[in-house]
Amino acid sequence: MNRLVPVILAALAGAAALAATAYEPNSEPLPVAADWKARAGAWFESADAEARKTQMRGITRAMRQPCKYCHTPDFSGYTDKLLVSQQMMALTAEHGVPCGDCHAGKNQLTDLGVTSQAMWTIAREKKVFCEECHVKGERFGKLTPAGERYKPEWEKRRPSLGVPAPAVATPPAEKAPAPTP
Repeated sequence: MNRLVPVILAALAGAAALAATAYEPNSEPLPVAADWKARAGAWFESADAEARKTQMRGITRAMRQPCKYCHTPDFSGYTDKLLVSQQMMALTAEHGVPCGDCHAGKNQLTDLGVTSQAMWTIAREKKVFCEECHVKGERFGKLTPAGERYKPEWEKRRPSLGVPAPAVATPPAEKAPAPTP
C-alpha cells in the first residue's frame, strides 16, 4: 500500500494540472466604448420576432447554454452577460465568424476558439476590438497594418496564453527522376 501512495499523489497532481488548463469562459466584456446594441443588432437577419428567436437558437446550440444564460426568465431583461453577448454578436456580424466556429459547447472551444480566447485577453488589455488588428468580413484571415505590427508580440505571447503553434504544412516530396536505361 505504501508503494501506491506516490503513484496516487502523482495521479492527483496530474489531474489537478489538467483541471487548471480546462476551458474557463473568458466572458468579461472588452472595455471598449461603442454602441454595442446597434452593432449586435446587425447580427439579426430579420426584424421579425419569431425569425430572431429561431436565429438565437443557433447561439444556444453552439454554447450549449439555455436562453436564461443571457435573458431573465421572463425575457423582460438581461443577465450580466448582456454586454459580452452584444460584443460577440457584433464580432459574428462584422467578421463573418458564426458562434459554432469558436464554441463547441458549454466548456469547449474549437481551435479557433482557443486562439480567439487568447486574443480576447489581449484585446481587453489593449482596450481595442477585433477590427483593430483584423479586417472586417475576412473571418480573421487578413490583418490590418496594426495587426501586422503586432504579429511578433503575438508569437512571443501565444505559448503563455495556451495557443499551440500552427501546424506547418510540409511540401510534398519531390519525385526522384526516373533512372535512365
